[in-house]
Amino acid sequence: MNFLARILHPGRLTSDAFVKHSLLTWTEGSVQAGVVRLNNGSAELLGIANSLVNGLKRDGNPDMDRWGYGCEQSLNQAEEMTHSNGGVRVVPDYMAIGLPTDLVQSLSLTVSRNRRGQNEPIGKMEVQALLDRGYREARDTLELQDSHLQIIYGSIGQFTLDGQQIAEPTGLHGSELDSSLCFSLIPLEWLRATQRLAQQLLLKVTLLIPEQVALAASLVDGESWLVVMSRHHTSISLVNRGSLVCSAKIAVGERELTSEVGKYMAMQGRETDVLMRTYREGNLSEDSERRLVRAFWFQLQRWMSALAQEATKALASEQTPPTAIYWVDQTGSIPEACEALRTSVWANMLPFEHAPDIIEMDTTNLPNVLDCTAQANNPSYAALRATALAVARASASNNIWGRHLLQDIRGRRA
Repeated sequence: MNFLARILHPGRLTSDAFVKHSLLTWTEGSVQAGVVRLNNGSAELLGIANSLVNGLKRDGNPDMDRWGYGCEQSLNQAEEMTHSNGGVRVVPDYMAIGLPTDLVQSLSLTVSRNRRGQNEPIGKMEVQALLDRGYREARDTLELQDSHLQIIYGSIGQFTLDGQQIAEPTGLHGSELDSSLCFSLIPLEWLRATQRLAQQLLLKVTLLIPEQVALAASLVDGESWLVVMSRHHTSISLVNRGSLVCSAKIAVGERELTSEVGKYMAMQGRETDVLMRTYREGNLSEDSERRLVRAFWFQLQRWMSALAQEATKALASEQTPPTAIYWVDQTGSIPEACEALRTSVWANMLPFEHAPDIIEMDTTNLPNVLDCTAQANNPSYAALRATALAVARASASNNIWGRHLLQDIRGRRA
């Protein structure tokens, strides 16, 4: 039995097991909790809470004292809200945890099945065998790398049959069946930390949901890019109908961009924050503003160049590039990054004939998520709402192959 199987609740990943659920996410300095009712692909937020935890970070080593305190406090408040709103306190036995982009690495691969000479249609066991092999290949890759990372989630980016993308392979005829899979990985110490947290909260963990997986769940119209900037990283993901095809991350976020500008201006720490605030208010001297803009633009170009390299790798086997980039600034404090992606400089860095449209993703209004609290449109709950949608989609009855892959990862069959 793998380590993840010892952490996650042993029940099946069926919609019946997901009627009422607790959710946990966290950001820099705060923990968000929610109580949701799930109904075959949709979610109702019954109670939410946001607890400030001084010194809590999204990456690095787990700080169980701060993390555990924040989770326990916010969960109690979210459960109490269900009592205030509905007259009965809802206390779920199950919990899903949303994991920040900063913690998560990705491993993408494509598995193929040669069906030449087979006249019968593709059967259920054939698709299951293909997905099983994909998971084994991912696990073998990590073992060869002697990695300390653990697989905690898997997304089926797409199925293709004889080069044509298909939604459902069973019942079709063809010679070559392929599946593009994207596995999400976290350090073993964080996996162990989730086990300790579950024991502390007396809850059974069903899913660990990476943030980029959660945000991608609402992008169900064809293929698109998803670019997410956090304080210390930027991720770029290729999304197909709500699932990750592949994802990559660069170690440049809002803090790295602004700190490099501060160094150029001979400032650091809080001085840099004051400098950037003064610049955005238009109160810098003309000479200082000119120097800052020059330094800022230089750093933005380096950041865009690194993103463009990852986009080029992702599309190495794609014929038609996506026409839209969905942008999420989790810090809410660097609008210049989104504006840089709208320039011709970014367009010229991409190996596409036409640059994708830049769309600022509205994380306050996700499909199939009903906010019964009337309070979850606050930006601090963006990850929580996205996680609610991702859990609802993962447990939906029509997500047959996604559930099978997750059961593989959990170490048992559905």
